[in-house]
Amino acid sequence: GVGYCLLFGKVLSTTSKRQRTVVPTPFSFNIGCFHGDGGGGMFIMEKIRKSNFELLRIVCMLFIVGGHLCLKHDTPFGLSDFDWLAELGLRGFFIVAVNVFILISGYFSIRFRGQRIVRLDLRTLFYSVAIMVLTIAVGWHTLDFRKDVLMLLPILTKRYWFITCYVMLYVIAPYLNRWVESASVVFYRRVLVFGFLVIYVWPTFCFMVNAGQFIDDSGYGIISFIYLYIFGRYLRLRYVDKHGARFYFCLYLLAGVLLFLVQYGLSSVLHLEFTSFYSYNTLFVFVACVSLFLAFSHLDFRSRVINMLAAPCFSVYLIHSHPYFWGSFCSKLDIAAIHGWRWVMAIFVGSIAIYLACFVIDRFRVLLLGRL
Repeated sequence: GVGYCLLFGKVLSTTSKRQRTVVPTPFSFNIGCFHGDGGGGMFIMEKIRKSNFELLRIVCMLFIVGGHLCLKHDTPFGLSDFDWLAELGLRGFFIVAVNVFILISGYFSIRFRGQRIVRLDLRTLFYSVAIMVLTIAVGWHTLDFRKDVLMLLPILTKRYWFITCYVMLYVIAPYLNRWVESASVVFYRRVLVFGFLVIYVWPTFCFMVNAGQFIDDSGYGIISFIYLYIFGRYLRLRYVDKHGARFYFCLYLLAGVLLFLVQYGLSSVLHLEFTSFYSYNTLFVFVACVSLFLAFSHLDFRSRVINMLAAPCFSVYLIHSHPYFWGSFCSKLDIAAIHGWRWVMAIFVGSIAIYLACFVIDRFRVLLLGRL
C-alpha cells in the first residue's frame, strides 16, 4: 500500500463511519483548507463544530511563519554550529505544513462555488495592493510600474505561489471528486501507490544522488497538490484507522528526527550543506505530514477561542509572506544578529507574535470592508 496508511488500515468500499459523523460548520467563506471567514463569523450548528482541525491549521500556519523566519536568518553552514543545527532540526518539523493544508482540503473535499473563488481573489488582491502601497509609503519599496502592476493580478502572476497552485486545484477539484467517487477501490489504491513512488520515493533517491526527476518542481506544483488532495479523500472515504493520536504523533516526531539525522549525515559526508530533503516531495516529509494530520484527526475537543483564532489563517499567509514586506520586515528586526537559544526562542515567540498581529490586522479589515 501507500506507506503506512495503506499498510496499517483496511479498505472500505463505502464511505467510512467517520465521514458520516463529522459535520463541519458552514462558513460564509469556505475553500478547503482555508475554511473560515477571516473574521471568526459562523452561524448555526456551532455547538457540534470540533476544533481539532482548526488547531491543526493554526499549528501549520505557525510552522510556515517559523520556516520563513529560519530562511531569513541566513545561517552559515557549520556541522558544529548551534544555529545551523537548530535550524536544520526545526525546519524538519516545520516543512510538513503546506502538505497538511492540502490533505485537509482533500479530507473535507472542495466543492466549487464561484462566489468563494471570487472572494478568495478579492482578499488576495486587497492584501497584495494594500501592503504594496504601505511598503512604498514607509520606504521599504521603490515604485516600479513594470513590476508593481503584477501585484494587481497576484494569482495569475504567481505573486503567492501557494495561492496560484491552490486556485488551480480548486478549479479542477470537482473533476477529481467525480473520479474518486467512480474509481474502484483497487484502481484507486494502484493510482496512489504509483503516485507515491513517482512523486515521493523516486525524488528522495534522486536528491541523494543529485539526479534529475520525473517531476522537477520539488513538490511546489499542481501535481503534488492533486496527489495530496486525492490522498486526503482516500483517508476520508476508504481508510479505517487502527491507531490513536499518540502513535501518529510519535511517527511524526520520528520522521522529523530521521530527516534531521539523514541530512546531517549527508552534509558530513559531502562536506557541504545538504538540505534537499526540505522539499515537499520527499518520503520523509510525506510520512511526517500524513502522521501529523492523522494525529490531529483523533483529537476530540471544542473551543470557541481556537475556532476564532483559526479563522484568519488565509490572511496570515497573505500578510506575512507578501513579497515586498517579508524581506524588509525581517531586515528591520535584524534577526540575523540573534544567535543560540535566543534564536530558537525568537522563532517560536516571533511566529506566535506575527500570527496574532496578522489576526488583529484581519479583524480590522473585516470591520472596515466586511468578509471578503
